Amino acid sequence: MIRTYIRERLDGTAPLGTVFWRDMMLIGTVLAIASTAAALAVFAGDAPTALAVAVFLSPLPYNALVTIGVWRAAGQTTPFWRDLARIAALLWLIAATVL
Repeated sequence: MIRTYIRERLDGTAPLGTVFWRDMMLIGTVLAIASTAAALAVFAGDAPTALAVAVFLSPLPYNALVTIGVWRAAGQTTPFWRDLARIAALLWLIAATVL
């Protein structure tokens, strides 16, 4: 099941709406917020800074996967939606990684 999930995103066969709205905007954003909160808690404690950075960056592989999924799924739509989805995905990836 997980293998199929990953394969559909990498192949671009998952529907754009699902990958964009559910996987990226909902799940990805929740993971980014949760990892930021956890990293702040780790940083506020007596744990090493490297651990807080690792916790903060932990959703990056998933975020990269769904960004690739949006990018590839968008290739099957009209040029307007393709470009809009790709720009939004890149901006979201930057925001989810930095913020």
